[in-house]
Amino acid sequence: LACHIAEPLAIPVFEGWAARRGVGTQHTLNRHQRLSAARKAFQLSEQQLDKWMRSRQIRSVAIIDDVLTTGITVDALAGMLKQRYPGLHIEVWVIAITPAPGRRR
Repeated sequence: LACHIAEPLAIPVFEGWAARRGVGTQHTLNRHQRLSAARKAFQLSEQQLDKWMRSRQIRSVAIIDDVLTTGITVDALAGMLKQRYPGLHIEVWVIAITPAPGRRR
């Protein structure tokens, strides 16, 4: 998805910056369960990411997600990036948003 978006915009893509660790999909979990799982679900590929960020002098990134449900996953990923790179500007680009309960049509 990121490559298809980035290509016409001539934006570099680094897909290997975070890896999911042994946690299954989160779409079946409730908000509290997602929050708990998201905190331990991902690990930054720190050495590879540092090298990539330095080589391109990256100051701004976009996290691309296909469906935003609660926002917990992108919040966890953005938090990890902010902790490692405090001055980094982070945007979240999503294709679809799942409406909150009670707002569904």
